Amino acid sequence: MRRTYTLGLGLLILYIVLLLVSVMLSMLDLTATLFVSTLYWALSIGLLFLFYKRMDIQSILSLTVDKYCSDGVLITNRKNHIVYANQIFLVQSGYTMKEILGKNPRIFQGELKTEGFYEKMWNELIENGTFEADFWDKKKNGVLYFKNIKFYLFKGLFGQPKYHLSIQRDITDDFKRKETLKEMMDQNASTNLPNRKRLRTLVDKRLEQDDPFYLIFMRITNQHHIRHVLSQNYYDDALVTYTDTVLEILGEDTSIAEYDRETLVIMAKQSSVSKKECLKILEDVSKGLYVNDQYITFENKYGISE
Repeated sequence: MRRTYTLGLGLLILYIVLLLVSVMLSMLDLTATLFVSTLYWALSIGLLFLFYKRMDIQSILSLTVDKYCSDGVLITNRKNHIVYANQIFLVQSGYTMKEILGKNPRIFQGELKTEGFYEKMWNELIENGTFEADFWDKKKNGVLYFKNIKFYLFKGLFGQPKYHLSIQRDITDDFKRKETLKEMMDQNASTNLPNRKRLRTLVDKRLEQDDPFYLIFMRITNQHHIRHVLSQNYYDDALVTYTDTVLEILGEDTSIAEYDRETLVIMAKQSSVSKKECLKILEDVSKGLYVNDQYITFENKYGISE
């Protein structure tokens, strides 16, 4: 920015000098007048360009400070390098301006989305100029926090992408409240699968009906690896896909609950499917999960109770 100011001031002084010289020479020599006039108009165009460039970024900063001062603001250039962050964003992330200027926003990434997600994001941003999604980002100290981010694309004088602006709101507390509410409503927050509270209700109902059943506890031993490498959201999608597939095979006499983040409980009717058959189905489905355009495998340990 300082270089822009210095160059602009220098061009402005030269612009004024040439203007005065042009007026003086106009009375003496036509060739000199044409030469100076050419320089004069070239400098005029240069000054207009610098003014546009400076005012472009200034208009963006003015918009964000005036309208979104309660949220974090981050601006990147067309190469996706950070050129600006407001104080709220710096407080949220724990970084200083010096530490992030010129860096790629990937340094804040707390989870990896699928390639399809980022392709959709960029396509929608280019086509519509806006995109909105929720992300798990990582602070400088490594703590994850949940954010709602609204992206805006600002174009240059000739329609080319120039700046990407994002308005970022920390919604971690809202997410936790929502999670607590869903727990109270018999569902796990991130998958909407029945939780252990709902499982107790289902078990009590079966006991009241004197309907013989058994429970299979399936612990997913590689869940930490999946969550770390592919993201928490991907693991949640995989749980839902797995559950839907198993229920489709075993039928309506079977219930599945998410007992905790690594354990599913399958409650099956003895007269509908044997324990051996049920275990085989669970294992077969675990080996061929196709989630978000890629295959994964659940590695499981089982426990059975009657």
